[in-house]
Amino acid sequence: MDPSRREPKLKAGTGSLFPIMKPLEVLQATLRQRVLVEIKGGRSYRGTLEGFDQHMNLVLAQAEEVGREGTTPHPGRTLVRGDSVIYISP
Repeated sequence: MDPSRREPKLKAGTGSLFPIMKPLEVLQATLRQRVLVEIKGGRSYRGTLEGFDQHMNLVLAQAEEVGREGTTPHPGRTLVRGDSVIYISP
């Protein structure tokens, strides 16, 4: 078995099994999927997660800023600094 391809451990809880994953493992599993990222200052971005690093700096493709007034597209790639991230949702 390749040690770099570990299966997540499972934890028993309330009659079902939940995978135990570290935050960077969750991001790895979310690569090339659409995510919603809320950052400090009340701003949010939606885009395809293309990459990240150990500081949770994120690279989003086809990103759009989501606000009360609607969405604002950001062509190309958008870099979101990890220290400004509040949460990331698939």
